[in-house]
Amino acid sequence: MAMRRPKLLIGLSIVLFLGIAFKSDAQEKNYITKKFNERYHQAAFDKDVAQWRMNELTDLRRKINSLSAAQKAYYINLANKANEYDWPSITAALYLDYKHKGQRVAFENLHNKRQEMISLLAIGAIISDDDTYIPQLVNGLWLLLEESTWVAPAHIVVQKQGADLPAVSTSYIDLHASRTGYRVALIQFLLKDKLEKYSRVVNQRIAAELDKRIIQPYLTNDKFFWMGLNGGIVNNWNAFNNANCFNALIYSQVSADTLQQLAQKIILSSDAFLNHYPADGGCDEGPSYWDMAGGRLINLLDQLKAISANQIDFAENQLLHNMGSYTYKMHISDKFYTNFADAHAIYTQNPVSIFQYGLMFNDEKLKEYAAFVFEQRRQEWGNDIVDFVELLKVHQKLIATPAKAPYPKRTSLPNLQVFTGRQQEGSDKGLFFAIKGGHNNESHNHNDIGNFIVYVDGNPLLIDVGVGTYTAKTFSKQRYEIWNVQSNWHNCPTINGFEQKDGRKYAASKLNEIHQDNLEQISMDLSKAYPTEAAINYWNREMILNRSKKQISVTDQFELNKTVKNNELNYIAVIKPTITTGKLNFGNKATLQFDASKFDVVINPKMMDDDRLIKAWGNQIYQIKLVAKKKLLKDNYQITIKQY
Repeated sequence: MAMRRPKLLIGLSIVLFLGIAFKSDAQEKNYITKKFNERYHQAAFDKDVAQWRMNELTDLRRKINSLSAAQKAYYINLANKANEYDWPSITAALYLDYKHKGQRVAFENLHNKRQEMISLLAIGAIISDDDTYIPQLVNGLWLLLEESTWVAPAHIVVQKQGADLPAVSTSYIDLHASRTGYRVALIQFLLKDKLEKYSRVVNQRIAAELDKRIIQPYLTNDKFFWMGLNGGIVNNWNAFNNANCFNALIYSQVSADTLQQLAQKIILSSDAFLNHYPADGGCDEGPSYWDMAGGRLINLLDQLKAISANQIDFAENQLLHNMGSYTYKMHISDKFYTNFADAHAIYTQNPVSIFQYGLMFNDEKLKEYAAFVFEQRRQEWGNDIVDFVELLKVHQKLIATPAKAPYPKRTSLPNLQVFTGRQQEGSDKGLFFAIKGGHNNESHNHNDIGNFIVYVDGNPLLIDVGVGTYTAKTFSKQRYEIWNVQSNWHNCPTINGFEQKDGRKYAASKLNEIHQDNLEQISMDLSKAYPTEAAINYWNREMILNRSKKQISVTDQFELNKTVKNNELNYIAVIKPTITTGKLNFGNKATLQFDASKFDVVINPKMMDDDRLIKAWGNQIYQIKLVAKKKLLKDNYQITIKQY
């Protein structure tokens, strides 16, 4: 169902939201299930799957044969190297690093390397169509099948024993297990005969482990939090796991009853994800997590469409279309994306998922953006057989599509409460801003109500630092002790000495947006994002992009019922500014003007000690504090950012 559009008033559009972020009650519930049941009320799902499997195998072999000589040589070279891989042991102590040190990276790197080698050997075997890589492939598969669990150390905490080695009784599906199940099932689907020729046991073992680790746990459990089968809001885990489990199911050979029962359950769980999705299509986990959320849901829907010979079609669903369009709406320039919460500022999205949305809705803008993203990736195929096969399916159409980033003039996501504006449509030149409202209990939440970012000519100026490498602390009760999750390390004010609090009730209110040809204006009240001790009657933040003046202004108008400490306006910059009276100069990029009679300036350098943050911002960032000289009950503060 189409989202409600703002009322147009002679070239001026105004939207007022008196509350916090809301979700549409009008969208159809259990939409995917209804589509599935309409098709398979009388028709047999297992017969459609059997026919699809035959067509899929033929089509994939044809497309593999049509790869260029250079593409084939590239993967054969990688497979040859993988054929010499030594398969190091993944120890119990390494798995326990998460319990004892709060670290997960060392285990994940080694385990991911094992899976990468398995994928490359499988791709080599498929391309070469001989048995050269099969013995080493079986070595890797056997190690994988012998693992006590496919669940990551950070996720095994759901067992009664908590963070520890996997207990014998533990039966759980997490992100790693579902993806592994998909990968193993796909390899068996493509190489079943060669595996059978080498060992009459390996295919039986694969089937047994898929049944034990994916099929039976899914069939017999309703309480995995990510399923959403008992109510509650779900996140990217739902879409990611469901797409993976669905693929593991259809690429495996199971009974007709199991196929039907599990498919229906996966689809019902997927509806739990879609039912609660905001009508504007916004992903509160950010563009990088979209790949695992809406970006995986489209894969499941695309597979359903293919299995049903296009009888199950979703092209009329506006919500799904909005979910796809979200990708380019959050794009700033090159590899930079709007990155609130735990999202990454520098990221390259999955072009296949975007292209699948473009194909489903016949949306040229989405298809061209997918081609643009694919070029950003230097047309890389990746070293995961899942990514390889999914790209293989659309590759010829993708490379035949003109590559173009839309760079929309403005984006309004009123449900998510994220808004963007740029100097000129279709270009990353000039000023760009994004600002968010929402609440402080969003998925992968940071305390960041009223936070904004500013880019100049596609390069960062005022930033959202984002998230560092995940540790045990990241998703614990100590999350808000992490510096870059706190509001004073966002472009948010510290009011009366108080920072924002975490929790659903801490939210933006009185949201208002005005759009004109030369102006974008967003305003909201931040007072409810702070504890009552901050003594705020109101704190209205207004952000304006004035295209004709080539400037951005941010005005904070407030009233307190008592004064405790001097207010501070926090800004996080990637460039150390030089200070002149009433002005911060950011090299030859831009200036930030302020009222020198009201503020003292404090600049706090922050050395980066996290690889993920260093990759995004370099070795150092700068917290700029405009500290109010006077404690006043009522006033207004304004800064103006001008491009040179």
